[in-house]
Amino acid sequence: MSLFKNKLLWSVAIGHFATDLNANIIPIAFPLLMASLNLSYVGVAFIATMYTVTSSLSQPLFGYLADRFGTRLLAPGGLLWGAIFISGFGFAPDYVWLIIIATLAGLGAGAFHPQGAMNASLLSEERKGTAVSVYMLGGNFGYSLGPVIGAALFATFGLRGSVFMLVPGIISALWLYQAMFAVEQHRKKAVKTAAKSSTKLDVPIVGIASLILLIMLRSWTQGGINNFLPLLYESKGVSIETSSQILFVVLIALAVGALIGGVLSDMIGRKKVVFFSSVLLSPVVYLFLQTMPPLSFLVAVPMGLLFGSTFSITLVMVQEMMPKNLGLASGLALGLAFVTSGVGVSITGFLADNWGLPTAMTLLSAMPFIAGFLVLNYRPTVRELVAQEIG
Repeated sequence: MSLFKNKLLWSVAIGHFATDLNANIIPIAFPLLMASLNLSYVGVAFIATMYTVTSSLSQPLFGYLADRFGTRLLAPGGLLWGAIFISGFGFAPDYVWLIIIATLAGLGAGAFHPQGAMNASLLSEERKGTAVSVYMLGGNFGYSLGPVIGAALFATFGLRGSVFMLVPGIISALWLYQAMFAVEQHRKKAVKTAAKSSTKLDVPIVGIASLILLIMLRSWTQGGINNFLPLLYESKGVSIETSSQILFVVLIALAVGALIGGVLSDMIGRKKVVFFSSVLLSPVVYLFLQTMPPLSFLVAVPMGLLFGSTFSITLVMVQEMMPKNLGLASGLALGLAFVTSGVGVSITGFLADNWGLPTAMTLLSAMPFIAGFLVLNYRPTVRELVAQEIG
């Protein structure tokens, strides 16, 4: 069966869509929060940090629980939990409650993401790069629509418009819950196969460390742009609506790039795709930050494509290093990405308060270039080499 016709895979992808749709309305509310609560850059950045750090640190735990007990309840339960708290985001009476709600919402994302990534890999047969990219496609489209929908809701209803985000969360959670009965059978079959396997794959420690640093640098760059672009443009007289539209273009391109990168990785190898995409990304990010609308819309497309082309590939790389613990591997890879994005946003916020926001964001452009050379230390596992020979 073609991966693009695999209904179970698309059910997991739709769950990812709803999870990231809910999550990414938070940054577009930053200008409103700064005005209403008199917050600094660090203050609003800390809201995003608490969401991402909670989500990140919990993902390895939820991944371990998935390996041990299954994903039937964790995936739809995490989706619904996150939607409930995100929908209440606009009702927070003060800054302390904003932090509490963001922290609790992060647990929902932490519960869903490793389950979704693991199940996408299990449903993929031999084309793991493409399958995980389909899963990422759902999340990226949700992430890209978040700022647009958030801007429309906040413009119409104020911050309390967040309550409407509960609707897609409930619908998607129910849909995913029904699909998880069949998905769980695939997981149990894979667990039995892995348990019977006597093959021991060498774990390249240097490669793992390099891959971790690569994920961290890329996630910091992307998180900084996503969270601070509305504030950067507002300081230059650009409206929130225009900022949300540019972010939408970036993230739609990112979604397409993830799919293209996954397909290419199955064809020519993951290492090549990650290296060239990362090295090329730095000058494109720099150019994007130096331009203003409408030119920004044009530069946003290649930047999004290059950002997206490496994300699903690095996730598959980590999974291939830990074939008997796919949930834990997924939790570690995604958790590292999330936590670095959250911490990085706060560091960028600190630099913005002291050096100015344009300078702080320009520094982000160097990180992908460094990340590209880190992947040269990666050595493919035995499983990946065999897969490439078969392909």
